Order: sequence, then structure tokens, then C-alpha cells
Amino acid sequence: MVTWNVHVDISKDTIKGKNGVYKSWGTYKYKGSCGCTITLRKEVEPSVKADADRNEEKEKLENYKFYYHTIPENWEWLSIYYQLKRVEYNGVAQTGLDGMGSLSTYREVCVIYWLNDYANIFPLMIGLGAGHVTHYKRKNGTTNEWEKASIAHPATLSEYQRVLSELNTKFNDVVIVNLNADKDKKYCGHPSFNCFKSPTESSSSCSHNGTTFVIVTVSEITGGTVPNGFKGFKHSPSGNKMRLLGTYHGNSMISFKESVISTEYDYVNAYYTSGSRGDKPLLLELQEHQGTSKLYTLGNKGEWVPSNLSKNDLTKVLDQENCLRNNIVVADLSNKRGRYCCGMSRHRKIQVEQHRNNVPAGYTSYLHLPNGASFNIHRFKSVDHTHTFTNFYGQITGIYAYFCNKDGKHRPILLYVNKGSGNGKWFKRTSEGGNNWTDQELSSLKTHTPSFPNIKQHIEEELKKVCKEFGIVCEHSPLTSPSGAGSGSSSGSGSSAGGLGSASVSPQQAGAGNTSDSGSGSVPAAKPGGGADEGLGGGDNLEPKEDNPESIGGPPKEHNAGGFIQKALTFITSKDGIITASVTSVITTGGMGGITYSCLKRRKL
Repeated sequence: MVTWNVHVDISKDTIKGKNGVYKSWGTYKYKGSCGCTITLRKEVEPSVKADADRNEEKEKLENYKFYYHTIPENWEWLSIYYQLKRVEYNGVAQTGLDGMGSLSTYREVCVIYWLNDYANIFPLMIGLGAGHVTHYKRKNGTTNEWEKASIAHPATLSEYQRVLSELNTKFNDVVIVNLNADKDKKYCGHPSFNCFKSPTESSSSCSHNGTTFVIVTVSEITGGTVPNGFKGFKHSPSGNKMRLLGTYHGNSMISFKESVISTEYDYVNAYYTSGSRGDKPLLLELQEHQGTSKLYTLGNKGEWVPSNLSKNDLTKVLDQENCLRNNIVVADLSNKRGRYCCGMSRHRKIQVEQHRNNVPAGYTSYLHLPNGASFNIHRFKSVDHTHTFTNFYGQITGIYAYFCNKDGKHRPILLYVNKGSGNGKWFKRTSEGGNNWTDQELSSLKTHTPSFPNIKQHIEEELKKVCKEFGIVCEHSPLTSPSGAGSGSSSGSGSSAGGLGSASVSPQQAGAGNTSDSGSGSVPAAKPGGGADEGLGGGDNLEPKEDNPESIGGPPKEHNAGGFIQKALTFITSKDGIITASVTSVITTGGMGGITYSCLKRRKL
């Protein structure tokens, strides 16, 4: 003879593929610990006998659901027997169920839940046996203990209602938080009713059969505690505490992956993206009755899962969720090449390229372009610091960040934020080490883009001002040249601006993306990677490559533009360098250290 001990798990639901439940020949089943098959049947608002007499009249038990777990029949001819050994919830044994005798005498287990308990978090009653059922009720909300329920056989509708009403009174602080509810709305959150689905402005009381239940009031979180770009709504209970069964959004329940019902909470904060109030919240903050709070985000299976970050990281968590779920990325100006997004290797939606057009000597500029994503218009990051924009609206199609090559802290000091179609804003740092930026006092740049003709000098002037304020010593090119020598200003980034013409590189040539950043009257663009000055009629431009330290913020080499021009001026003003009308000039071009230059050969007099 073989006897198999069967464990019934009352957490199971009739959902195919969930927690080992499968469907065979129209019947839901799951495997017990012994490997045997347990059948599972569900009844929503079951019909129960109205009274104990012999008539068969039945009525619905509203707002509840029943699950029946049946162990296999014995195979007596093979001497194989099955007996109920344990009732458990998600692997945890339930105690107090053997007070009326051994569990082995029962072949069926019935468990009762609130109908609104979508994930079967909180079982209320257990019935052992079929036909003549022995009933138990939950003893408390924090343990797995059960006690005998005084329901005589046969159980009637009124008997069930009486015991369940007692349990509702005991657990009257259990609520479902309605995430659809707007500010100044109220709702009765208890799962034994459907009132929580329809918030009102006047839910002054919530009671049934003499029991008062929790009323939840919704208010908007103000006072500057919610980061820009987000909105927060606070759900506060009457009576100052509540236990959470789950949440409700749209027309569906959103449960917690791990039950939180055993903890008392003072309130729940729900955070959303500004302008997307109808979407699911990005984040829940559960404030415990003991004064601590915990953050929850939506996991891959649509359940609330705990975050490993705290409320001190509120901005970081919200930005991360906004990026993952809405493709809204906080630009990270620490990135100098390649792609990035959301801080995760599998997200590569922002392209970074070095921008070379109109960049003064001693500085480097990088262009960040979104591809299949949008930039956060409130914040950006650099070297683990979060910075804020001021007075910025609309969308961002690209960000130009300017750095001083001599700044050991690698801080961006000037930005151009492109809004597309030639529109954008310039920003500069407001103070050293500060995280705020301003668009004020930039009148010389305001109406121009980084590729606008003749803007290079204005960019350099603003960069020098910021460097001076921060105490950064940068190597600057001369702002003007002596008359007769041409403007001759040359860029350490590989662009040449002078009286003989200038080269231009557009954002489209710099990297992927559709960002428009050309001002009216801009000169034709050079080929990507090329630096030939079209005004000179061609030639080779030995501009810095990506692996050149000078091109990514390293110190410039000694053969800079200023040194060459000074040598040329010294030669021209010397005795041997005097040029008369009889001189035949031959223009040649050559490259030195990434600059374009010209020299004059003079015929002997």
C-alpha cells in the first residue's frame, strides 16, 4: 500500500500559466507537493441556500469568490491512497485547521476571498470537506492562524454574511487605493464594496451594518517637494492609518508582488509624469505608520515591486522610470562619444558626437542627439551632478555642450539647447559648483545657433566670461588680427574662420538624428571629417581625431594658432619680410597641429 500526503495551496487562481496552474479538458489543475494532480474550481458570487429548510431557493453571495481545491481519488485496486496533509498559502502552512480532527479525513478545501482581491492576497474563510463542511475564519491580519467559525450545517446565505461581516469589521482598515482619483476627491476604499471605483467630492461617511470603514481623501502634493516634470497625489485615510490590499487604475487592479497588507500606512503618494495624468503612476511611496517610507515601481509583470532606493533619491527614481517607460531621457553631458540612455547598456537612444564648427581654440564642444527618445526639458546630468534648466518650454532636439580643455573638473560651462527649425536657447552656468543655469546676459548669442556665420567670436567671449568667473585658465585664440593679415583666427577643434572663408559642420553631419540647427545665411557645410576651407579653394585639413586627447578635453599642443600667427607677424614686420608692390605672392597651404595656415613667398629685390 502506498499513501501520498497532499499539500493544498490556497493562493492558486484559475489563471492558465500562473503559479503552475494549467488547463486540461476544460478543468484547471496544478501539481501538489507529491506530484499528484489537484483540481481547481472557481465560483464568483456563488449562489447559496437562502435558509436552512428543505427548499432549494438560492441567492448570490455578492462581492465574494470561492475556490474549491480537490485532491485525487484513491486507487484502491492498486492500493494507492491520497490524504490531505497540509493547507498552505504560497508554501506557508496555515495553522489552527485541525481542531476538529485530522486533515486526512477531508478531500476538498474551499477558500473564500473578497471579489476585489484580484491577486488572492488575503483569504478570509476556509471550508474543509464536501457536503458537510467545517468552516474556519481568519484570526488576524498579520499571521497564518485560523480559528473555528460558528456556521452550522447546512451553511446558509445569512450565516456566510454574518461571519464575513464580522471579518470586515475586524479588518475595516484594509483599502484599495484608486490611482485614477483626482485631487479633492474621496472614496471608500474597503474591498467588500465597489465604492472605491467611483470617487466623489462628498464621501463624508462609509459604513455598513454598523461598521465604519476608511475614507481615503486625495490631495495634490505641493510645496516644492515634487521634482519639476512630475506631479504627486497623496491618498490619506480617515483614522490616520490603513492597510493596503492593492491599487486600482483604469478598470484594472494592480497588485503588489509581495503582500504589504500586514503593515499599517499613514498615506500613499502616487507620482505621475506631468501632462500624463491618465497614465499609470511611475512610482508609489508608502509612508509607514512608524515614520519610514518605501518606494515601489512597476515591474515587468505589471506588479508593484520594491525599489532599492529611498525617498532621498526621489528625483533619480522618477527620472529613471520616466526614461524606461516613456522614453524621456535626462541628458548626461559626461558622455563624450557613442550612445547612452537610462543608465543601462541595452538602451542606446542618445548619440554623442564632437561638434567642431565655430568652436574657439582651447575649448571642445559635443552634440547630444536623441534617436527614438525625447530629452527631459527640466534637468540634465554631468559628472554625477543633476542640473536644472530655467524658463525652458517645448521639446529638445539636440544639446551642444562646451567645455574648457584646461578644466580638470570637466564641467560644461555653456550650452545651446536646440528646439528644432533653427530655434533654441543658450544657457551658461550661474556660479562655480552650482547646479543651476541661466539664459540671461547672453544677448550676443540669443538669436543665433552654433552654426550661424560670424558667431565664433561671440561664443568665445561668453566662454571667457564664464571661465573668468570660475577661475579657469583656458588658452584662447586672439579675438582680432592686425589689419592686412586677414582675420586668420583658427580653431583648435579643426574649424577655420577668416576673411577668406569658413568651414561649417551641421548636426546632421556630426551624427544621427534629424536635428535642425542652421541659421539663415549659413555657409555651405564641409564634408564630414574634412576641414578644407572652401574659401581657399581646397587643401588638406589635419583636424583632431576622436582619439586625440586634445579633441576630448586634453591640453592643446604647443603649435597652437596664436603661436603661428605671432611668428608670421614678426616675419612680415622685419626687414626681410617687407613686401612691396613688386612682390609676387604664391598661396600655399599646409597643416600644423590641426590648424589651417597660409604663407607668403617673396621674390628677392
